[in-house]
Amino acid sequence: MKTSNKNVVERVDGIRGNYHAVRALEVALAGGHSIVFVGCADSEGDVLASIAMDAGAKGYFIMPCPCGHFGSRSIKCSCSPAKIMRYRSGKKVKSRTFDDIQIEVNVPRPRDYTDTQHGFKNAIIRIDKAKQFLPMVSGKLEPEPRRLLDRGIEALGFGPKTVDSVVSVSKTIAALDGSTETRSSHVAEAIQYKMFNRGELRT
Repeated sequence: MKTSNKNVVERVDGIRGNYHAVRALEVALAGGHSIVFVGCADSEGDVLASIAMDAGAKGYFIMPCPCGHFGSRSIKCSCSPAKIMRYRSGKKVKSRTFDDIQIEVNVPRPRDYTDTQHGFKNAIIRIDKAKQFLPMVSGKLEPEPRRLLDRGIEALGFGPKTVDSVVSVSKTIAALDGSTETRSSHVAEAIQYKMFNRGELRT
């Protein structure tokens, strides 16, 4: 990591809620994957992206729409469907979500601003172990995880590059799990990291 483990732990443990996004950061750092955090301006997605970059990964932050409130439970989005489509198809957004990014994660506005109990110190230990374990993880998918991936390809329209990304991230998740096999649970989690532009976001 470019910055100290202590600094990363302190900054991550200051993130309010959004445990799934912190988990995605853990996966990105363990496997050296590029990651984009999608959320409104006060979602702390920009902070997570900055942490990723400082820790040596490619981290980005973008808003889900021009006004930043698409999918919000509390603030109505002012963007038309056509405007959102143009925004997401734009060069800046498209390049950060499809051409380079392996992990895409939605970062909603925190509900509990006192919830900062991430304990990322333990994640740093898992990350270091996973980096050493990753070369031993098989990239070959057994029939069950392969069927799960095939369903993702069919239902979500994954192309070859996205499939390669899902398999790569699945291997990292397996390494974090201490498994030499890429299991269905690992593939399922990796598929969840490719949902931007394919489902409803929550901010």
